[in-house]
Amino acid sequence: MKELTPELINKEIVPAIKELFQTRKYLNGSSIIQVFIKKLNLPHDIAEEALRLLIGEKVLLNVKQPKDLYSDYFKLNYEIIDSYIYTPSPEEEQESEIIKSGIKSLSTYKEEVYPVFELPPHIIRQLNVDFIRQKELFRNLISGAKKEIKITSPFMDETGLANYIYELIEKCKNGVKIKILTRNDESRKRVINLLKSTLSKINPDLVEIRSYHETDEFGVTESIHSKMIIVDDIEVYIGSGEIRKNSIFGVLCEAGIYIKGPIAKIYSKFFDVIWGESHPV
Repeated sequence: MKELTPELINKEIVPAIKELFQTRKYLNGSSIIQVFIKKLNLPHDIAEEALRLLIGEKVLLNVKQPKDLYSDYFKLNYEIIDSYIYTPSPEEEQESEIIKSGIKSLSTYKEEVYPVFELPPHIIRQLNVDFIRQKELFRNLISGAKKEIKITSPFMDETGLANYIYELIEKCKNGVKIKILTRNDESRKRVINLLKSTLSKINPDLVEIRSYHETDEFGVTESIHSKMIIVDDIEVYIGSGEIRKNSIFGVLCEAGIYIKGPIAKIYSKFFDVIWGESHPV
């Protein structure tokens, strides 16, 4: 019986998976795992473990895959889940302990947390709870900033920006640093030009606009999708809403939270990491 050794992985399994993906042989009426087992004559459990280890790590990241590959990948995961009992490695168990300790440490933070929504008027009337309106929160966050504003808004548009541009201009004039992270694609050209023609001209040393959005011939490979406004590392909005027409005028049913407290620094760190991977626009 074969064992899943490094030699088997490198010399047989990886080349076999790459060939299946590149030639799209996995679409010939059989699932990936059935083709895989038949091709290498592997026991079912070994084939499952090999695919679990390799798909998404060694192969999906290195093979020019068609878009519909992912649907097959998720179907495959269901097959594996049905019959595979996973035993964590010592490294994974150690990572799990680190995560648990991190979660435990978070419980020591004392935060103010409030629900935030933006909804069509007829739905707002049905929501009989206390909450903050997203549109007003965004304005209050920007207006209240004293040192720095960090914004991630991947689908920002010029109509949405128009609702906050005067507050942003005022902050820029008063020495507040502004960092905006979006997507530099065709749909964002006009809003990026608006930002450059207003904020950047006031004080280019205080305003930075960057993009984190990479594509290839098959679509998006890496991109920013989170929506956040972080102010002075002490306040943060995080949710589905952003500086976008449909998001702030109640066309889309948006939900999020407003947090005030030290935990905002964690979101600020997340922003800084993605910012470091982004590109000026």
